[in-house]
Amino acid sequence: MEHTPPAPPAPDWLGACRRATAGLREVLHDSPTSRERVVETGERGEGGDRTLVIDAQAEDVVFAELDALYAQGHRFTAISEERGEVAYGDPGVRVVIDPIDGSLNAKRGLAAHALSIAVAHGQTMGDVVFGFVHDLGTEEEWSAAAGQGAFARLSVGDVHGGTPC
Repeated sequence: MEHTPPAPPAPDWLGACRRATAGLREVLHDSPTSRERVVETGERGEGGDRTLVIDAQAEDVVFAELDALYAQGHRFTAISEERGEVAYGDPGVRVVIDPIDGSLNAKRGLAAHALSIAVAHGQTMGDVVFGFVHDLGTEEEWSAAAGQGAFARLSVGDVHGGTPC
């Protein structure tokens, strides 16, 4: 009789997103001026835009969290603006990432820019089971998970985990 190892617990998408947010905050802190934020890598991302250094660094932060989830046994496919599609073992679970949603605002030093991540068990919007947006200007966070509801956390210091929407 074959022994099948137990499946890992469900991925901690919210924790991974919050850790990525902290890393992204550091990336932006280390390049606080517009002059520093407009530096390009010399490459174009999969979306066709010229890649900014802060875009590449932000994506590195998010992908470090995805690498950690993969190392824990979770399988998915990531889709991002710079790297395009990255296989982590399961094309049916799709993680769609915009590491700096509003990067034009970020490079100009304007407040309206966010980390946006969605997880879908399929290829349509109807298949989304988790969503996360953290506005790095206002420090507001919104998250939603299928069967659990939607939540807002209005500041990084909110220790109660969010308010139901």
